[in-house]
Amino acid sequence: SASRSGINTQRRTLQRADHQKTRANRALSVELVSRLLLCPTKGPGQAHASFQLVLLCLSDFRLKEKQSETNRKVTDYFPVRRSCRKSKAELKCEKQRHIDDLLRNNVEEGLKVKSIEGKGRGVFADRAFQKDQFVVEYHGDLLEIADAKAREAQYAQDPATGCYISVCTDVDATKESDRLGRLINHSKNGNLRTKLHEIGGTPHLIFLASRDIRADEELLYDYGDRSKEAVAAHPWLKH
Repeated sequence: SASRSGINTQRRTLQRADHQKTRANRALSVELVSRLLLCPTKGPGQAHASFQLVLLCLSDFRLKEKQSETNRKVTDYFPVRRSCRKSKAELKCEKQRHIDDLLRNNVEEGLKVKSIEGKGRGVFADRAFQKDQFVVEYHGDLLEIADAKAREAQYAQDPATGCYISVCTDVDATKESDRLGRLINHSKNGNLRTKLHEIGGTPHLIFLASRDIRADEELLYDYGDRSKEAVAAHPWLKH
C-alpha cells in the first residue's frame, strides 16, 4: 500500500543517514589513531599507554556504531498520530453553546402534551433522552425573592390555582403560555432534575434528564414543596 511504501522509503533514508554518519566517525577515528601512533614516545611505558588508548578509541567507536544502527525509535519509521478526541473541557463548552442556542431560539423538541385522567395535562417524551441531556426550559417570569413570596401568597388564596414558582430560582411559570416546561407534573421519583444555566449573566432554569428516558414516558420532577398548606391543597405532592 501507499503507507507501507512511504515507511520503507523513510527507513532507507534513515539507513543512508546512518551509513554516512558511520563513515564520518570512522574517518575521524582513523585520523585520531594515526596521530596517536605517529606521536613520538619517550619510552616503552608511554608507547604501551598510547597503544591502550588506541584500543579504547576503537572499542568506543565500534560500540557507538552498533548503537546508531540499532537504537531507532518506532517514531523514526512511523509518523506520530495525534489523537482527534476532544478534551472534557472542549466537550463541556460545546454542550454549553448547544444549550445556549436552544434557549435563545425557544426550541422545545422531542416533547408532546397528553391529557391524563384524574391528573390533567402532562408532558411526555416523543423520543428517547440520555442521562444529563437537556430536555426543556422551565420558562417564566424571573422574580426577586420578595416578589416571589408575594405572588406565592396570592396564589395560595385560590386553591384552584396551581403555583408554578420554582423554589430554586424564583421563576414564575403560573401564567398560561405555550411553553411546555410549566406543564411537567410532580413526582418524588421523577426522571428530570433542574439546573441553573446562565447566558450573558441571565439565569435560565432548565431540565436535564436525571436518567435515561424512554420514548412515550411521562416527564416528571420533584416540585420540592413539603409545606402542610401545599399538601392539603394538592395531595398529589405527597407522592
